[in-house]
Amino acid sequence: MSLSSTAISIYKPSVLMSGADWDFIVASPQRNRELPARDVSITDGQTLTLGDTTITMIHTPGHTPGSIAILMPVKDRGKQYIALMPSGGFAAPDRRSLAALEHALDVAKKQKAVALLSGHPGIYVDTLAAMETRRKNPNAPNPFFYGEARFARYLDIADECAKARLIATEQTK
Repeated sequence: MSLSSTAISIYKPSVLMSGADWDFIVASPQRNRELPARDVSITDGQTLTLGDTTITMIHTPGHTPGSIAILMPVKDRGKQYIALMPSGGFAAPDRRSLAALEHALDVAKKQKAVALLSGHPGIYVDTLAAMETRRKNPNAPNPFFYGEARFARYLDIADECAKARLIATEQTK
């Protein structure tokens, strides 16, 4: 029994995934662990409130057929900001996933996101170095926060890179 299976059996939380990812895990040949029972299928733009915190989930297929990006409030020195946590980087292996990624980036800009977080530390920034910088000088600007304009530009560059990667992939087919 895996840790997630144990947690599910003890605490009985809802398990949220997109419908496409529920289908994906059932069809996956990797069966070395128990699968969760199909539970909540999230939809694009759906929100989830936990206490006084609400996150927004955006469907961004690419990393998996039903990947989701999350926009969430984060706090620094008592002030609230919005952070984007994309799924699987900025993967866009086809035109449909590119359109979904661009939608997620647009929503992030509209919500005035200023930070990029990752479920895989070190992908976007040297996470350990940034944490050490913050530890050494807690009064300095937060190394994880870009600011609204700079972060919007970062997202524009990520979008252009995803487009270029997709075009290059299409040309080799």
